[in-house]
Amino acid sequence: MLDPAERAKSLAYGVFSAAALRALRETVRKAYDALPRVAAPTLFVQSREDNRITIEDAERAFSRLGAREKVLEWVSGAAHVVTVDYGRDRVFRLVSDWLFAHKPAALPDK
Repeated sequence: MLDPAERAKSLAYGVFSAAALRALRETVRKAYDALPRVAAPTLFVQSREDNRITIEDAERAFSRLGAREKVLEWVSGAAHVVTVDYGRDRVFRLVSDWLFAHKPAALPDK
């Protein structure tokens, strides 16, 4: 996280066992393999300064998504956890707008 106030709240980050790392690697592999089967409309929000996922890896994952309707939105100024870093208000707005645009017709407007 780049936001020092949020980083202070997240003391557990930075500690990872070897078993947890192996499990994470397997989870990522399975998720990557499943991307072509994703059919739901998909909003993909990614930070250009992500310290875990490169721009190239994010673009590669996005291109593998099987959804006919998919949007990649780039944010800047955040590290990996974009919802608790600089620019989070834009992330919240993007998600809110996406959900509103894709709500079932039976639900009332805002």
